[in-house]
Amino acid sequence: MARRRQSEDIEFGSDSFLDIVANIVGILIILIVIAGVRVSQTPVTVAKPASAETVDNVAPKPPPSRLPDDLPPAETLPALPLPIEVAELPGPPEPREEPEPIDRPPIPEPPPLSLALVGQAATRQQEVDRLKQRLVELAAEEEALTDEQKALRQKLDEASRDSENERPLVARGRLAVLAQEELLKAKQHELATLQRTLVEAEAEQPPPTVLKHKLTPVGRTVDGEELHFLLSGGRVAVVPMEEMAEELKRHLRRKRDQVLRTNRYVGTMGPVQGFRMTYVVERQPTSLIEELRMGAAIIRSGLTEFQIHPEPGVITEAAAQALHPRGRFLAALRRAGPDATLTFWVYPDSFALHRTLQEFAHDHGFEVAARPLPTGVPISGSPQGSRSVAQ
Repeated sequence: MARRRQSEDIEFGSDSFLDIVANIVGILIILIVIAGVRVSQTPVTVAKPASAETVDNVAPKPPPSRLPDDLPPAETLPALPLPIEVAELPGPPEPREEPEPIDRPPIPEPPPLSLALVGQAATRQQEVDRLKQRLVELAAEEEALTDEQKALRQKLDEASRDSENERPLVARGRLAVLAQEELLKAKQHELATLQRTLVEAEAEQPPPTVLKHKLTPVGRTVDGEELHFLLSGGRVAVVPMEEMAEELKRHLRRKRDQVLRTNRYVGTMGPVQGFRMTYVVERQPTSLIEELRMGAAIIRSGLTEFQIHPEPGVITEAAAQALHPRGRFLAALRRAGPDATLTFWVYPDSFALHRTLQEFAHDHGFEVAARPLPTGVPISGSPQGSRSVAQ
């Protein structure tokens, strides 16, 4: 039987039609055989013989001659050497009883073809084709792996030949490595001896006395960028002086009407990064030139005093935290310019912290200004105050 083609859907083809025709022919042959068997088993009905008198009266007819008409006469025929026996004709057959007919079950009709079986056959054929295709692929992979194995074996043989050629070089290299190891051991022994001698010599000498000397500092009035820090309780906090000055300008613009209605205005601003400012704005006299230029109705007010107070939640740092790469103090120094001055507002309980931060600032090229504060006195300033002096 021809192999069916692989297809996604079941299609009608000549192969399926021939299978159906073959099945029908087989069923017809089976039906013919069964019919023949039944016919052979059916009883034969024989007619009753005539009476004896009738038989005696009827003269038997001679049987027809089967000899040809052109035979020669009897005188010319040779005599037969053997005697001719005449067989006695049998009499009429005895009547027999007719058997009763047997009821046989009808022949079942052939079962119809199942579409499910046809579908399963097509699926099995597709699976067989897929397995054959996979077998072809595996054969190709096996051939490729065989070629790769041959190539690797050839490379291995070449590497083996190269290693045989380089074996003398490897031997000489090993000898050189052994010689270097012996030299290294000798150097290590010599170094250990020198280290013991150095330790013994240091133990015999008294420890040196370190004298710290600083030149007399020269003060310079700060007129450029200035960073402010508050040192209290052994901790340091960054005072955002520039940010507070900008916020004060915006605050006074919003309070302009209230400030101009009074001769002296006291207000509070903040907090800004944990600090709050209390300020005083007073009306100031105008000069004759200003009245002539702007008019007699000009009103002039100015900031006369301010105080900065830390809030309870202000962020402070100890010396180790302040000098840590992620500390706020060190971050403020990174943002400062090269000519910036560090001004420390120091309470009596933080002079040790001030020395530590001052040495760190001097080591990194910053000038430092110190402003000691009595206990309980806040940071304050005014236009008539003094400027910081840096060293």
